[in-house]
Amino acid sequence: MIETNGQAGEEELERFGSSDPCLAQLSGLQVGDYFVEALHKTGQYSQVYSALSLKSGNPVAIKRPCKGQGQDNPFLTGVFLTGAYACDLGGPRAVEACPESVFLAQLESLCEISHPHIIPVLECSRRAGTRWLAMPFLSGPTLRQAMTHLNWQESLALVEQLAKALSEVNGVGWHHMDLKPENILLTAGGPVLIDPGYRGALRLQSGKTVEACVTTPVYNPGPEPSDIEAFGLILFELVTGILPTMCNRAPETSDAGESLLNFIEELEVVGNFNFSRMRYLQRPSKIRSDCSPMTESILLNVLGLELRNDRIEVKDSQKDWSEIAALLEKLRNER
Repeated sequence: MIETNGQAGEEELERFGSSDPCLAQLSGLQVGDYFVEALHKTGQYSQVYSALSLKSGNPVAIKRPCKGQGQDNPFLTGVFLTGAYACDLGGPRAVEACPESVFLAQLESLCEISHPHIIPVLECSRRAGTRWLAMPFLSGPTLRQAMTHLNWQESLALVEQLAKALSEVNGVGWHHMDLKPENILLTAGGPVLIDPGYRGALRLQSGKTVEACVTTPVYNPGPEPSDIEAFGLILFELVTGILPTMCNRAPETSDAGESLLNFIEELEVVGNFNFSRMRYLQRPSKIRSDCSPMTESILLNVLGLELRNDRIEVKDSQKDWSEIAALLEKLRNER
């Protein structure tokens, strides 16, 4: 990865330094050694442009910090958007993070790891006012876009590759921390993780610095972002079409047992309501009639749950990636 001093033409610097950089389009300009073609998408804290490398001619993506709302992505709703949340004793509390602070945290995270299933940084500029990074422009849909037409075999092959990649990078101390279908690109070479989250000191729009998480609570609902927890939620959603943290409010059909309800209530006492809708969770076999007892057991186990007396209860032991790999192998053999 190459780091530049951020120098570009006067016009580019003027646009980067605009009081509202989201209003300034970079299309048609040169940034570093890249010709910017068009705005590709606007996220919660950044913009991504399609571009071409002037050296190799390869397509690249140029990302820069920018306050947005993800408004040009029809697959996103408010609950699927990444946000910043203060990590204090009162429970998760949404805060207005400075986009440049989020951008730098994400950049540092990506520069810490090199793995075929994680998007690499080709070049970057950390210079204030002209911060950007260049990444390969990968073709292929996100997992969110593909979920409606993936068959079981494709889904299982995908999650096994994803679990292997996460096991490897978690094993050397790197954590994505914002794992969700929107941040998993499906390429010819397998799933590629993009847009990592963050846990640590974060500068707010007000100028104040707080301890915060940058993540998506419906996939990382705990006090700390957890790749294992998010993976379990994604797997459950892939198979059943239901995200446990977004269950419909139907108490009469709930299979939640006493330990799960107690777990939810304990978190609500300290202000964490991200698990609340799991009180309406149903057994996978009630959601899908073709869900076998083994598949049901595995889906719950990966989430740290189990069936006891036909109720969904919290498991006593913590799961790890080796256990998840064994469960996925059993699932593949059963199918």
